[in-house]
Amino acid sequence: MQRLVAAAESIVGAVSVGALLSFVLFTFTQVVLRYAFGSSLSWFDEINRYLFIWMVFLATSLAALEGSHIVIDMFSANASSRTRVVLSLVGDAAFIAFALIIGYGGLHLIQVNYNAITAAAGLRMGLVQAILPIFAVLATLFSIVHAWRVATASNRE
Repeated sequence: MQRLVAAAESIVGAVSVGALLSFVLFTFTQVVLRYAFGSSLSWFDEINRYLFIWMVFLATSLAALEGSHIVIDMFSANASSRTRVVLSLVGDAAFIAFALIIGYGGLHLIQVNYNAITAAAGLRMGLVQAILPIFAVLATLFSIVHAWRVATASNRE
């Protein structure tokens, strides 16, 4: 299981870095085209938008693995270690529920929009929206692993 999680983490990290580098390259190219030549390619903006969406969902799933999402620590700051563990597990469960709702909605979107073509880039919307169920699977897997780590670490104390 640890190898599967490590492999998934590596792949998601590599895809995220690739998307970020592409995003920066496309943005830089757009700026050069606009200011040096007075025109730009409309499909670059569309691709950048979709790259950004993919980056956000992939990074959000990775953050679940480390438990590094933004939290409100008003309740846990002064709580006992056992209470902090319980709150962390509740947070992981809530995030899993959120991810599954997003994934379910994403599957419906893909079914409805699969053959729709994006305006400028000519991509199938179903491929663009595929990140939603991918996010659900990754976020659920990574949240379960995080919850397991938190629970087993608290048992060792």
